[in-house]
Amino acid sequence: MAALTISSILGQEATVSEQALIGLALGASVITLFIILLMWCLLPRGKLLVNLFKQSGQALAAMPCLLIQPLSTAICVLLVGGYSAANALLVYTAAAPVPTLHDDTQLAVVTYNVTQTQKYMLAYQAIGFIWLCEFAFAYQRMLIAGAVAKWYFDRSGRSPVCGSRWNTIRFHLGSLALGSFIITIVRIPRYILMYIYAKMKASENVIVQKLLACCICTLACIEKCLNYLNYNAYTVIAYTGQSFCPAAKTAVNVLLDNAIHVATINSIGDFVLFLAKAAVGAACASLCLILIKDDASITNWWPQLLIVGLAAYQCCNMD
Repeated sequence: MAALTISSILGQEATVSEQALIGLALGASVITLFIILLMWCLLPRGKLLVNLFKQSGQALAAMPCLLIQPLSTAICVLLVGGYSAANALLVYTAAAPVPTLHDDTQLAVVTYNVTQTQKYMLAYQAIGFIWLCEFAFAYQRMLIAGAVAKWYFDRSGRSPVCGSRWNTIRFHLGSLALGSFIITIVRIPRYILMYIYAKMKASENVIVQKLLACCICTLACIEKCLNYLNYNAYTVIAYTGQSFCPAAKTAVNVLLDNAIHVATINSIGDFVLFLAKAAVGAACASLCLILIKDDASITNWWPQLLIVGLAAYQCCNMD
Protein backbone atom coordinates (compact mmCIF):
# COMPACT_ATOMS: atom_id res chain seq x y z
CA MET A 1 0.00 0.00 0.00
CA ALA A 2 2.83 2.40 0.85
CA ALA A 3 4.63 1.62 -2.41
CA LEU A 4 1.41 2.20 -4.32
CA THR A 5 0.89 5.55 -2.60
CA ILE A 6 4.45 6.69 -3.36
CA SER A 7 4.15 5.65 -6.99
CA SER A 8 0.84 7.48 -7.35
CA ILE A 9 2.35 10.65 -5.83
CA LEU A 10 5.33 10.43 -8.19
CA GLY A 11 2.96 9.93 -11.11
CA GLN A 12 0.95 13.01 -10.13
CA GLU A 13 4.14 15.09 -9.81
CA ALA A 14 5.31 13.92 -13.23
CA THR A 15 1.92 14.85 -14.70
CA VAL A 16 2.07 18.30 -13.13
CA SER A 17 5.65 18.82 -14.38
CA GLU A 18 4.63 17.70 -17.86
CA GLN A 19 1.68 20.10 -17.89
CA ALA A 20 3.92 22.95 -16.69
CA LEU A 21 6.43 22.24 -19.45
CA ILE A 22 3.65 22.16 -22.03
CA GLY A 23 2.34 25.49 -20.74
CA LEU A 24 5.80 27.05 -20.88
CA ALA A 25 6.35 25.70 -24.39
CA LEU A 26 3.01 27.13 -25.59
CA GLY A 27 3.80 30.50 -23.99
CA ALA A 28 7.26 30.60 -25.54
CA SER A 29 5.77 29.67 -28.94
CA VAL A 30 3.23 32.50 -28.75
CA ILE A 31 5.91 35.02 -27.74
CA THR A 32 8.21 33.83 -30.52
CA LEU A 33 5.41 34.15 -33.09
CA PHE A 34 4.64 37.66 -31.85
CA ILE A 35 8.31 38.69 -32.12
CA ILE A 36 8.54 37.26 -35.65
CA LEU A 37 5.41 39.16 -36.75
CA LEU A 38 6.71 42.34 -35.14
CA MET A 39 10.08 42.03 -36.85
CA TRP A 40 8.35 41.32 -40.19
CA CYS A 41 6.24 44.48 -39.83
CA LEU A 42 9.21 46.63 -38.83
CA LEU A 43 11.71 45.14 -41.28
CA PRO A 44 11.10 47.73 -44.04
CA ARG A 45 12.01 50.47 -41.60
CA GLY A 46 14.89 48.57 -40.04
CA LYS A 47 17.41 50.11 -42.42
CA LEU A 48 17.21 53.35 -40.44
CA LEU A 49 18.14 51.47 -37.28
CA VAL A 50 21.02 49.66 -39.02
CA ASN A 51 22.41 52.97 -40.29
CA LEU A 52 22.00 54.47 -36.83
CA PHE A 53 24.04 51.70 -35.23
CA LYS A 54 26.70 52.02 -37.95
CA GLN A 55 27.05 55.74 -37.26
CA SER A 56 27.14 55.04 -33.52
CA GLY A 57 29.95 52.54 -34.01
CA GLN A 58 31.94 55.01 -36.08
CA ALA A 59 31.39 57.72 -33.47
CA LEU A 60 32.63 55.45 -30.67
CA ALA A 61 35.64 54.45 -32.76
CA ALA A 62 36.46 58.14 -33.28
CA MET A 63 35.74 59.10 -29.64
CA PRO A 64 36.49 56.10 -27.39
CA CYS A 65 36.65 58.33 -24.32
CA LEU A 66 32.83 58.49 -24.42
CA LEU A 67 32.82 54.98 -22.98
CA ILE A 68 34.30 56.37 -19.75
CA GLN A 69 31.52 58.91 -19.29
CA PRO A 70 28.98 56.54 -17.61
CA LEU A 71 31.68 55.47 -15.13
CA SER A 72 32.55 59.09 -14.31
CA THR A 73 28.85 59.85 -13.84
CA ALA A 74 28.52 56.89 -11.46
CA ILE A 75 31.50 58.16 -9.46
CA CYS A 76 29.96 61.64 -9.27
CA VAL A 77 26.66 60.20 -8.05
CA LEU A 78 28.49 58.19 -5.37
CA LEU A 79 30.38 61.29 -4.24
CA VAL A 80 27.18 63.32 -4.08
CA GLY A 81 25.50 60.53 -2.13
CA GLY A 82 28.35 60.36 0.37
CA TYR A 83 28.38 64.14 0.77
CA SER A 84 24.60 64.27 1.30
CA ALA A 85 24.69 61.37 3.76
CA ALA A 86 27.48 63.04 5.78
CA ASN A 87 25.57 66.32 5.89
CA ALA A 88 22.37 64.55 6.92
CA LEU A 89 24.24 62.73 9.68
CA LEU A 90 25.73 65.99 10.94
CA VAL A 91 22.33 67.69 10.97
CA TYR A 92 20.68 64.75 12.74
CA THR A 93 23.34 64.40 15.43
CA ALA A 94 23.34 68.17 16.07
CA ALA A 95 20.14 67.70 18.10
CA ALA A 96 20.14 67.21 21.85
CA PRO A 97 21.05 63.58 22.70
CA VAL A 98 18.69 61.70 25.02
CA PRO A 99 20.07 58.44 26.53
CA THR A 100 17.48 55.73 27.14
CA LEU A 101 18.09 52.61 29.25
CA HIS A 102 16.35 49.44 28.04
CA ASP A 103 15.10 47.17 30.81
CA ASP A 104 15.58 43.95 28.84
CA THR A 105 19.18 44.38 27.72
CA GLN A 106 20.31 47.00 30.24
CA LEU A 107 21.94 48.89 27.38
CA ALA A 108 21.82 52.65 27.01
CA VAL A 109 20.56 53.79 23.60
CA VAL A 110 21.06 57.41 22.59
CA THR A 111 18.28 59.08 20.61
CA TYR A 112 18.11 62.64 19.30
CA ASN A 113 15.26 65.09 19.64
CA VAL A 114 15.21 66.45 16.11
CA THR A 115 13.66 69.89 15.90
CA GLN A 116 11.40 71.14 13.12
CA THR A 117 14.21 73.22 11.66
CA GLN A 118 16.44 70.17 11.46
CA LYS A 119 13.68 68.23 9.70
CA TYR A 120 13.50 71.01 7.11
CA MET A 121 17.28 70.83 6.71
CA LEU A 122 17.12 67.05 6.20
CA ALA A 123 14.42 67.51 3.58
CA TYR A 124 16.62 70.13 1.92
CA GLN A 125 19.50 67.62 1.79
CA ALA A 126 17.24 64.98 0.24
CA ILE A 127 15.93 67.38 -2.42
CA GLY A 128 19.46 68.55 -3.17
CA PHE A 129 20.66 64.96 -3.57
CA ILE A 130 17.91 64.12 -6.08
CA TRP A 131 18.47 67.34 -8.00
CA LEU A 132 22.24 66.89 -8.21
CA CYS A 133 21.89 63.29 -9.38
CA GLU A 134 19.49 64.33 -12.13
CA PHE A 135 21.83 67.17 -13.04
CA ALA A 136 24.72 64.68 -13.41
CA PHE A 137 22.64 62.48 -15.72
CA ALA A 138 21.56 65.52 -17.76
CA TYR A 139 25.18 66.68 -18.08
CA GLN A 140 26.20 63.26 -19.35
CA ARG A 141 23.41 63.26 -21.93
CA MET A 142 24.23 66.71 -23.25
CA LEU A 143 27.98 66.04 -23.31
CA ILE A 144 27.53 62.88 -25.40
CA ALA A 145 24.94 64.51 -27.68
CA GLY A 146 27.14 67.54 -28.26
CA ALA A 147 30.23 65.44 -28.95
CA VAL A 148 28.39 63.27 -31.48
CA ALA A 149 26.87 66.34 -33.16
CA LYS A 150 30.27 68.02 -33.47
CA TRP A 151 31.83 64.81 -34.80
CA TYR A 152 29.07 64.38 -37.42
CA PHE A 153 28.70 67.96 -38.64
CA ASP A 154 32.13 69.46 -37.97
CA ARG A 155 35.07 67.50 -39.39
CA SER A 156 37.63 70.22 -38.71
CA GLY A 157 39.84 67.92 -36.64
CA ARG A 158 39.25 69.55 -33.26
CA SER A 159 38.33 67.34 -30.30
CA PRO A 160 34.51 66.96 -30.26
CA VAL A 161 34.45 65.86 -26.63
CA CYS A 162 36.44 68.84 -25.36
CA GLY A 163 34.36 71.21 -27.49
CA SER A 164 31.11 69.71 -26.21
CA ARG A 165 32.30 69.90 -22.60
CA TRP A 166 33.28 73.55 -23.01
CA ASN A 167 29.97 74.50 -24.64
CA THR A 168 27.98 72.66 -21.99
CA ILE A 169 29.80 74.28 -19.07
CA ARG A 170 29.98 77.71 -20.69
CA PHE A 171 26.46 78.06 -22.11
CA HIS A 172 24.01 75.33 -21.06
CA LEU A 173 24.29 74.70 -17.30
CA GLY A 174 21.10 76.71 -16.72
CA SER A 175 19.16 74.50 -19.14
CA LEU A 176 20.50 71.40 -17.40
CA ALA A 177 19.52 72.79 -13.99
CA LEU A 178 15.99 73.63 -15.20
CA GLY A 179 15.41 70.22 -16.80
CA SER A 180 16.72 68.32 -13.78
CA PHE A 181 14.66 70.50 -11.43
CA ILE A 182 11.48 69.66 -13.35
CA ILE A 183 12.18 65.95 -12.84
CA THR A 184 12.88 66.61 -9.15
CA ILE A 185 9.55 68.40 -8.72
CA VAL A 186 7.70 65.36 -10.08
CA ARG A 187 9.79 62.75 -8.26
CA ILE A 188 9.56 64.17 -4.73
CA PRO A 189 5.71 63.93 -4.49
CA ARG A 190 5.96 60.36 -5.80
CA TYR A 191 8.44 59.46 -3.05
CA ILE A 192 6.19 61.07 -0.43
CA LEU A 193 3.18 59.10 -1.68
CA MET A 194 5.24 55.91 -1.72
CA TYR A 195 6.20 56.53 1.92
CA ILE A 196 2.55 57.10 2.88
CA TYR A 197 1.51 53.99 0.94
CA ALA A 198 4.11 51.89 2.77
CA LYS A 199 2.85 53.19 6.12
CA MET A 200 -0.76 52.41 5.19
CA LYS A 201 -0.22 48.80 4.14
CA ALA A 202 -1.42 47.60 7.52
CA SER A 203 -4.53 49.78 7.27
CA GLU A 204 -7.91 48.32 6.32
CA ASN A 205 -8.86 51.32 4.18
CA VAL A 206 -8.53 49.68 0.78
CA ILE A 207 -9.97 52.64 -1.13
CA VAL A 208 -7.25 55.02 0.06
CA GLN A 209 -4.57 52.44 -0.75
CA LYS A 210 -5.87 52.05 -4.31
CA LEU A 211 -6.07 55.82 -4.76
CA LEU A 212 -2.50 56.22 -3.54
CA ALA A 213 -1.35 53.45 -5.88
CA CYS A 214 -3.08 55.17 -8.82
CA CYS A 215 -1.44 58.50 -7.93
CA ILE A 216 1.98 56.85 -7.66
CA CYS A 217 1.56 55.17 -11.07
CA THR A 218 0.38 58.44 -12.63
CA LEU A 219 3.36 60.38 -11.29
CA ALA A 220 5.70 57.61 -12.46
CA CYS A 221 4.25 57.81 -15.99
CA ILE A 222 4.57 61.61 -15.99
CA GLU A 223 8.18 61.30 -14.83
CA LYS A 224 8.97 58.81 -17.61
CA CYS A 225 7.47 61.12 -20.24
CA LEU A 226 9.31 64.15 -18.90
CA ASN A 227 12.58 62.21 -18.78
CA TYR A 228 12.18 61.21 -22.41
CA LEU A 229 11.29 64.77 -23.40
CA ASN A 230 14.22 66.19 -21.44
CA TYR A 231 16.71 63.85 -23.06
CA ASN A 232 15.55 64.85 -26.54
CA ALA A 233 15.56 68.51 -25.51
CA TYR A 234 19.17 68.19 -24.33
CA THR A 235 20.06 66.73 -27.73
CA VAL A 236 18.45 69.69 -29.50
CA ILE A 237 20.24 72.12 -27.17
CA ALA A 238 23.57 70.42 -27.87
CA TYR A 239 23.50 70.97 -31.63
CA THR A 240 21.37 74.14 -31.95
CA GLY A 241 22.32 76.14 -28.84
CA GLN A 242 18.70 76.94 -27.97
CA SER A 243 17.48 77.42 -24.42
CA PHE A 244 15.48 74.71 -22.67
CA CYS A 245 11.88 75.67 -23.48
CA PRO A 246 12.36 76.31 -27.25
CA ALA A 247 14.46 73.14 -27.48
CA ALA A 248 11.72 71.13 -25.76
CA LYS A 249 9.16 72.50 -28.24
CA THR A 250 11.42 71.57 -31.16
CA ALA A 251 11.94 68.09 -29.74
CA VAL A 252 8.19 67.51 -29.40
CA ASN A 253 7.57 68.64 -32.99
CA VAL A 254 10.33 66.38 -34.33
CA LEU A 255 9.04 63.40 -32.35
CA LEU A 256 5.47 63.90 -33.61
CA ASP A 257 6.58 64.34 -37.22
CA ASN A 258 8.66 61.14 -37.10
CA ALA A 259 6.49 59.00 -34.84
CA ILE A 260 6.88 55.79 -36.89
CA HIS A 261 10.67 56.04 -37.04
CA VAL A 262 10.79 56.86 -33.32
CA ALA A 263 8.64 53.81 -32.50
CA THR A 264 10.94 51.60 -34.59
CA ILE A 265 14.09 52.85 -32.90
CA ASN A 266 12.57 52.67 -29.41
CA SER A 267 11.28 49.11 -29.84
CA ILE A 268 14.06 47.29 -31.68
CA GLY A 269 16.86 49.64 -30.64
CA ASP A 270 16.09 49.40 -26.93
CA PHE A 271 15.99 45.62 -27.15
CA VAL A 272 19.38 45.51 -28.86
CA LEU A 273 20.80 47.94 -26.29
CA PHE A 274 19.42 45.77 -23.50
CA LEU A 275 21.22 42.77 -24.94
CA ALA A 276 24.44 44.78 -25.16
CA LYS A 277 24.14 45.96 -21.55
CA ALA A 278 23.39 42.43 -20.40
CA ALA A 279 26.46 41.22 -22.29
CA VAL A 280 28.62 43.80 -20.49
CA GLY A 281 27.23 42.68 -17.13
CA ALA A 282 27.82 39.01 -17.98
CA ALA A 283 31.39 39.74 -19.13
CA CYS A 284 32.18 41.59 -15.88
CA ALA A 285 30.67 38.77 -13.83
CA SER A 286 32.73 36.22 -15.79
CA LEU A 287 35.91 38.21 -15.16
CA CYS A 288 35.03 38.35 -11.45
CA LEU A 289 34.56 34.57 -11.45
CA ILE A 290 37.99 34.07 -13.03
CA LEU A 291 39.59 36.27 -10.34
CA ILE A 292 37.93 34.67 -7.30
CA LYS A 293 37.52 31.01 -8.30
CA ASP A 294 40.90 30.04 -6.83
CA ASP A 295 40.27 31.80 -3.51
CA ALA A 296 39.64 29.07 -0.94
CA SER A 297 38.14 31.51 1.57
CA ILE A 298 35.13 32.16 -0.70
CA THR A 299 32.63 29.32 -0.50
CA ASN A 300 29.72 30.98 -2.29
CA TRP A 301 30.42 32.89 -5.50
CA TRP A 302 26.90 33.93 -6.44
CA PRO A 303 26.53 37.08 -4.29
CA GLN A 304 29.79 38.56 -5.61
CA LEU A 305 28.95 37.70 -9.21
CA LEU A 306 25.44 39.11 -8.87
CA ILE A 307 26.66 42.37 -7.36
CA VAL A 308 29.35 42.84 -10.02
CA GLY A 309 26.98 42.00 -12.87
CA LEU A 310 24.23 44.33 -11.64
CA ALA A 311 26.71 47.14 -10.98
CA ALA A 312 28.16 46.82 -14.50
CA TYR A 313 24.67 46.75 -16.02
CA GLN A 314 23.66 49.82 -14.01
CA CYS A 315 26.76 51.72 -15.15
CA CYS A 316 25.81 50.96 -18.76
CA ASN A 317 22.22 51.95 -18.00
CA MET A 318 23.12 55.50 -16.93
CA ASP A 319 21.87 57.17 -20.08
